[in-house]
Amino acid sequence: MEMLKDMGVYTRCFRNTLDELHGIFFAALNKIDQYGRLSPNRPSDVFDYINHNSITPSDLLIIMNSLEEKLNEKGVFVEENLK
Repeated sequence: MEMLKDMGVYTRCFRNTLDELHGIFFAALNKIDQYGRLSPNRPSDVFDYINHNSITPSDLLIIMNSLEEKLNEKGVFVEENLK
């Protein structure tokens, strides 16, 4: 990200990609509520990251509600999908 910023590259994320991230976090939240822990599909996937960092359901809700803001802080701006 720093290299792209130094090069003056404008980084963007489409709204549907952000929606997919919300869906992944929502699925994780539901699985934690149901089973207390997530079963990763493969090492280094999002569920594995959540387990290894002991992210709680409350943490997930905060992440979901602040994701776009956090991306903006990193210089990644959400744009509406192209038609």
